[in-house]
Amino acid sequence: MIHLPLALFLASAVPAATPTSLAPRVPALVAKPLAGDLLQATVHRLANGLTIYLSPNPQLARISAWIAVRTGSKMDPPDCTGLAHYLEHMLFKGTTKLGTTDYAKEKPHLDAITRLYEARFTTTDSGERKRLEQAIDHENQEASAFEIPNELGRVYDALGFNGLNAFTSDENTIYVCDFPKNRAEVWATAEAERFAHPVFRLFQSEIETVYEEKNRSLDHPGRALWEAFSLLLFKEHPYGTQPTLGSIEHLKNPSLKRVEEYFHAHYVPNNMAVALAGDFDRAAMLRLLERSFGGWKPAPVPAAGPWPLPPLKGEETVSVTFESQEQVLIGWLTPANRTPEADALVVTSMLLSNGRAGIIDLTLNQEQKVKEAGAGSDANNDAGTFTLWAVPKQGQTLEQAKALLLDCVAAVKRGAFTDEDMQAAITTWSVGQKRDLEYNESRVAMMAYSFIHREEWAYATGWLDRLKQVTRDEVIHAANRYLGDDRAVAYRRTGKPDLPSITKPGFTEVTIDPARQSAFAKNLLAIPARPIEPRWIVAGRDYVAGDRPFGRLWAGRNPMNDVFTVSIGFTSVGTGTDRTMGAAFDLLALAGAGDLSASEFKRKLYALGSSISYSVDERWVWVGVSGLERNLEDTIRLMVRQCTSPNVAPGTLDKMKAVAIGAHQDTRKNPGAIFGALIDFAQRGKQGGTLQQLSDPETRALDQERLLAVARSVWAWPADVRYCGTRSPNEFAAAWSAVVPAPTKARVRGPRIVVA
Repeated sequence: MIHLPLALFLASAVPAATPTSLAPRVPALVAKPLAGDLLQATVHRLANGLTIYLSPNPQLARISAWIAVRTGSKMDPPDCTGLAHYLEHMLFKGTTKLGTTDYAKEKPHLDAITRLYEARFTTTDSGERKRLEQAIDHENQEASAFEIPNELGRVYDALGFNGLNAFTSDENTIYVCDFPKNRAEVWATAEAERFAHPVFRLFQSEIETVYEEKNRSLDHPGRALWEAFSLLLFKEHPYGTQPTLGSIEHLKNPSLKRVEEYFHAHYVPNNMAVALAGDFDRAAMLRLLERSFGGWKPAPVPAAGPWPLPPLKGEETVSVTFESQEQVLIGWLTPANRTPEADALVVTSMLLSNGRAGIIDLTLNQEQKVKEAGAGSDANNDAGTFTLWAVPKQGQTLEQAKALLLDCVAAVKRGAFTDEDMQAAITTWSVGQKRDLEYNESRVAMMAYSFIHREEWAYATGWLDRLKQVTRDEVIHAANRYLGDDRAVAYRRTGKPDLPSITKPGFTEVTIDPARQSAFAKNLLAIPARPIEPRWIVAGRDYVAGDRPFGRLWAGRNPMNDVFTVSIGFTSVGTGTDRTMGAAFDLLALAGAGDLSASEFKRKLYALGSSISYSVDERWVWVGVSGLERNLEDTIRLMVRQCTSPNVAPGTLDKMKAVAIGAHQDTRKNPGAIFGALIDFAQRGKQGGTLQQLSDPETRALDQERLLAVARSVWAWPADVRYCGTRSPNEFAAAWSAVVPAPTKARVRGPRIVVA
């Protein structure tokens, strides 16, 4: 538990009358966890304005850390886009102490490189630019005699850190990693140094990295479609005009001086937050953060915006061409976050698309009227976006897919849903949120984004109560008000694109001795760490494993929430015994159960907040079931009904075949899929998963009764059942045995036979 006097000291470190220029809308402090907060988080502020979020979680002896900066591509200078992303890369290059063997000798060369880049940035004379590039190359060679690339990563790797990375988007830049609980002092010492005294060395090599990232983005069909779509929605706002990776022209002419100025303007403690989740003592962590980050000086933060947000006028369209599957995006401008309308639009998106029983899920995906489709609502600080998307099936036009999506929106506008549908959507979403928050990374993400979105923590944790208060009339009103005829539509059509590219600069490769190490790195590695006493998982205490009439049961208690998870594995079957097994369970997933149609079945399952999934590989068939513990028996009954008495609507298999054959054609156009197939063939030859897939003729020949018989047959085998929930093993076994038919076959052991 938190040591309250220390928490109160830190809470009072920033006066209530702190000027807004030094503290841009910081969240209220939370000295002790709020009632009902699943994260049990507290919010603190150091004397320099750095906001701290802490969520202790003793389930794993590790800590996830996110350092969030309220700056992203939205804050890039219009004549120097991509700058926030450039800076993200440069924050991995070390400091005056880290990443160098002698900063005093290195610095004159770094200063010269900065001056030369600035001269290059301002000149248009090609001959002069070439001369400046040669001078930069020379200084780079001289500086490299003292430089140690990636020293931060090398220290972290040596001490068991994972996931060292960062990412930039419109509103934020966030730095992430995960480390053993006994290495918190190393992390705090290194990160405090990293942000207080960075040195932007090895800029030339990082330019090549950013160029390559931009080139890959130009080859990415999804990113190309989204950027064209965003520019259509946000014609005069950085959300659309300033892509995170920057424009090609700006990337070709970087200014190191502008990068440094950007850092000093935005990377100040009163514009940043540290979010930690994991196995730590709250009071001890606060003391460590004050000791390490407390000397970092605050500074005024530049004002941002406002930017124009002109409304759309009618249906505005844009098209991009790519050698990939076609896709349509439909979008509307919606209110910013922290507004009642934003909550109503979130519920609207759940009703349309929730992966299970939304209007789009049932009328388009379940009925296979398109290859796949979905919806989403995203609210940023300045504005929001409500988006629909669809991938057409073979023989269908993008315009036809668009019309089907708009029909779904029309259904919401006229109120073709019930209060029960809304409650089911919110219940199922809450189950997913509870499950996500079992993981430290999800916890720190929620805390960091609440800071980025300028939310009070009480507001961030009150999401479920707010959504429950949204009424049916509010959803209908929001849909009619915001999802009208003034919309953006982006099409990705099949064809060969005319893609620009960036030629990498021709700098001389530098050779750096990998054995170099700074004194600061040595000191980090020498920081003592108390050994972590392993918490062994003990059979009989933490879990029970044993044979039951239905197979073998592994059961453990969920200490986090009231969500259960059951994984049922059948080891005697798979595509290695029957190559149609995957198709059989694809068809089963489209079926109803007994007298329930597919839509009725999904609605019933969805109302429980439960999910059922099937997966098949060469040696296994897995059935996954999860939901609220109070609904376990009802969920298992539905699973058994679907598996033993599937109700397949007429024409379902024919549609499934058409979608599968169309997917084969799309795969042949996808460079990533082709690359994966080549790797698969190199590793396993003709027995690889790619060549074992059903061909188009085999797909056309599939028979419904045989497929359903194949799917039903797996339940004749004993199962490996893995349960995590709030019941005892015997309670779960009794509930399972009361509903699931007993197996009729003995488990198969030994070598398996692959059927051609």
